[in-house]
Amino acid sequence: MSGSWMERTWISKTGLSLCAIYLIFAAAMLIAGSTADPKGAYVLGQIACLPVFLLITAFGLDQFVAGQPWLNNYTTLIVLSLVILYGLGWVIGAVTSGSRRG
Repeated sequence: MSGSWMERTWISKTGLSLCAIYLIFAAAMLIAGSTADPKGAYVLGQIACLPVFLLITAFGLDQFVAGQPWLNNYTTLIVLSLVILYGLGWVIGAVTSGSRRG
């Protein structure tokens, strides 16, 4: 039954792997920040949100984000980072599985 709907994968294993690695990394940064001084906590929190900050900077959305207070918390930024990493993993998985077939 090659190509049947039962063989399709709707969840990206690569995307989930990237998200799991990122969650471990972000949790480590935030836990380390909770025991640090205020400046260290701020820096470690910023490092935990690095994927979304890179995308925001790449698209020049710095001023937009600065004007949106709901975007300036770690929960929102970490969730956005997870979405970005899952999408990146999905693309990587699609490209690598396409190259194996062709």
